[in-house]
Amino acid sequence: MELLEENLRDDPRDFASLLEWLWAARFIPVSVDRAADLVETWAATENDRDALFYDYVLTCLRVLKGQDSAIPEYQRKLERSKERSTFFGNRRFSYEWLGEGTELGRIVHHTDLRDWDRSGDEPAPRILARVTGRVNKISGPASGTIDFGRGIEAFFVPQRAGLHRGIDENRRVSALLAFRYDGPQAWSVRPE
Repeated sequence: MELLEENLRDDPRDFASLLEWLWAARFIPVSVDRAADLVETWAATENDRDALFYDYVLTCLRVLKGQDSAIPEYQRKLERSKERSTFFGNRRFSYEWLGEGTELGRIVHHTDLRDWDRSGDEPAPRILARVTGRVNKISGPASGTIDFGRGIEAFFVPQRAGLHRGIDENRRVSALLAFRYDGPQAWSVRPE
């Protein structure tokens, strides 16, 4: 961390070091606001897919933390990440997850979950946080959205949760929240 901090002090545009710093700083943990400031500069300077992704993820954490002023920023940054990742083949892979930690430690990288079989009935790792929301829309068995409040909506697969169109809209649920380049996704959705 000290070496990465020195690199960033010497060259604030050393974005390779900034990405490594983001991965390491979550274990200290560094404040979300500090990380968001650094990433915001990166995203403004470069139209880099990773920069725009982490810019929206960190802004989402600020919204979840209760910073109402970050809500309009979140929507704008999410749209930028979606647009930039349109032709990225892995845009729907869940790279980061919302965890139980504090500050930047609330982000859990997918490599920390490699032993978890998401396709089965295996319970989620305890390092992940469950959040509550309401089913906003069910378009069909494989497509719906959950509203977690404050402008945060996530895609989910209603069939996996046993939820049905025309019956379960507006139902309270809890879910794990994953971050993809094209927006948040709810996993392990459970009716409340």
